[in-house]
Amino acid sequence: MAKVSRQSLNEMMAEQRTQFAALQASGEVTPAVAALFETLLSMLQMLVLLLLEKKTKKTSQTSDLPSSLTPFDKTAASRKGSKRKGPKPERGQYEKVRREVQQQTSPVCECSGCGEDLSETASEDCQRRVLVDIEFVTKETRIDAEIKRCPKCSKVNRGAFPENMPGPLQYGNGIIALATDLMISQMVPLKRTAQLLKMMCGRQISEATLVKWVRRLHQTLADWEPAAIERLLEMPVLHADETSIRVNRKNHWIHICSSADLVVKKCHPKRGAKAVNSINIIPRMGARGSGDDDDAKKPVLVHDRWATYFKYDNVDHALCGPHLLRNLKHIEKAHRHKWAQNMRRLLLDTCWEVADADAKKLSETRFEEVSALPRDPRRRQSRVATTTAAQR
Repeated sequence: MAKVSRQSLNEMMAEQRTQFAALQASGEVTPAVAALFETLLSMLQMLVLLLLEKKTKKTSQTSDLPSSLTPFDKTAASRKGSKRKGPKPERGQYEKVRREVQQQTSPVCECSGCGEDLSETASEDCQRRVLVDIEFVTKETRIDAEIKRCPKCSKVNRGAFPENMPGPLQYGNGIIALATDLMISQMVPLKRTAQLLKMMCGRQISEATLVKWVRRLHQTLADWEPAAIERLLEMPVLHADETSIRVNRKNHWIHICSSADLVVKKCHPKRGAKAVNSINIIPRMGARGSGDDDDAKKPVLVHDRWATYFKYDNVDHALCGPHLLRNLKHIEKAHRHKWAQNMRRLLLDTCWEVADADAKKLSETRFEEVSALPRDPRRRQSRVATTTAAQR
C-alpha cells in the first residue's frame, strides 16, 4: 500500500475533480449528482484539513500559546541561520541607559618593521575595541549647618538645609528607584532586596522603609492613573492585552491598555467581560467624539482576536500583527499554502517600512500600493525595494 501523505491526498482529490469535470462537460452527470459530488468532496477536503491541523503541533511561534506551555525546543540552537547569539535587541531598547563614554586613541609612533618615525604620518584607518563595565559608587552628601549665637541678643541661629533633606538621614532617588525596580519589576523579596542594597551602599535599610517606598509609588500612581486613562480615551488607536499573574496563590489577570508610550495596567480576578467592564476603559472608547454625528470615525482597538473584545461595537477592531504572523506560520506548516508564506513576508516587509519611516506610518498612496500588490512575490519585493529606496 502506498504511503498516504499531504501531497498524495491533494493530488488524489485534484485528479477526482478533473475526471468529474470531464464527465460534466460530456453531459453524463445530472445537476443533482453534481451537487452531491461537490458536497462530499468539500466534506472530505474539510476532514483532511482538520486531520492536518491536528497532526501539526502548535507552539508559541505558530499559535497563541504562551511559551510557558510550549515544550523546550532542543533544535533551536542548530536551526539554519542561528549563530547562538540570542535574540536581536529591539530598536531603541537602550536609549534610556545612563552611561559615560570615554574615547581614547592608541597612536602608532614608529614602524615595527624598520623603526621609521610615524608620528606625523596620517592615519589611513582605525580598528575599534570596546570595554563595557559597571561601577557601583555610593554618593554620600554631607551638609554641616553652622550654629551661631548672636552676641547682641543671644539668639541661636542655624544654617538652612535643602528641602530634600528633612531629617538626619535620607536616601536619594537612585536608591529608591533601584529598590522599587527590584521589588516590583524583578519581584525580588524584601529581605533579599535589603541585603543587596547593604552590599552596594554599605547601609542596612529596614524592610519597613522599603514598604514605605512602594506605598509612596502606589499613591503617586493613584494620582497619575485617572489622567492617564483620560489621555488613552482620546487616542485614535488603543492596544489591549491580558496576562495571568498569581496573587495570594490565586490566579488573577493583568489587563493592559496602551497607546504609543502610555501604558495602564489593571489587576482583576477575572479575564472576561466582567473585568473589562469593571476597568471601564474599552467600553468608554469613542464616547466623546460620537455625539449625533453618525459618520464620526470610531477608535481602533488592536487585540489578539480574543472573543471578549469583539463584544464591543463602539470601536473598530484590528488584529495584533505578531498573532497574525504566528497563525500564518501554522497554516504554512500544516497545509503548505504558498499564500500564507507570501502574506507573512508582506506583513514583515511593511512593518519594517513603517518603522523606517519618519511618520511611523504609510502614506495613503503607499497604503493603496501595498494593498494592491501583485501576487508574484518577486514583483512585490521589487516594488517594495524601489519605494523604500525612493523614500530614503
